[in-house]
Amino acid sequence: MARTLLTRLISLTIALAASASYAHDGHNSPVPWQACDDKHLGDPCEYSNTSQDLYRGSCREVEHKLLCVRNQPIVKGCVDRLHCAPPLGATTASSPVDHPVPADKSAF
Repeated sequence: MARTLLTRLISLTIALAASASYAHDGHNSPVPWQACDDKHLGDPCEYSNTSQDLYRGSCREVEHKLLCVRNQPIVKGCVDRLHCAPPLGATTASSPVDHPVPADKSAF
């Protein structure tokens, strides 16, 4: 009984250690790299994944190339830009994120 428990514990530890190492494998998508095309080190950048999540950050050097490294919260499911954070460099006076429509429309 104790030997079986020890075997299971060792197997679980090995499995967890192996899965944690994948976090450092790097990006398998070219999109974060492409987000910094024609940009300089430290410039703001953004890109979306296939789920339309919006990633914002700054261009950092990785392996002698610039990569968009996220430094802001992820905006989940940004299907249309109308309901997302304004684009980088936007100079609009208001946005749906900053000024949500109140539930009670009689305030208009």
